[in-house]
Amino acid sequence: TTMDNMGSFSVLAYGLSMSFAVANLFAWFISVCYAYVANKLIVYHAFLWCWQDQTREFLRFILCRTASGVLETIGLYTFCVILRLPAFYMKASLTLFVLLINYFFSEKVIFSKNMGAGRTQISVLCRA
Repeated sequence: TTMDNMGSFSVLAYGLSMSFAVANLFAWFISVCYAYVANKLIVYHAFLWCWQDQTREFLRFILCRTASGVLETIGLYTFCVILRLPAFYMKASLTLFVLLINYFFSEKVIFSKNMGAGRTQISVLCRA
């Protein structure tokens, strides 16, 4: 997802001449969609069959990624617009910071209830 984010940002900011903030928001959205599927199915093997549990998990994921995305956007604006530092290098540094935050969120907030034996939870019956 990091490469996806950096690649999307580069194409949008430099290839399409979008502002850094707008390019970052679009790159973030593309990465979040990909990251949810990749984390859910490949990393955490979190198979939820109940749509209520699935919805709660997805909303937690979006909220946590929104928080880290807002931090990244504020940082990008501060470093690139206010301090006039090189955008690509600042984006790379902030991406590492966000990577650590997202790892923590995924482990402790989003998929933590799904990490039982074998990191799999299958909800057969939905809650009333």
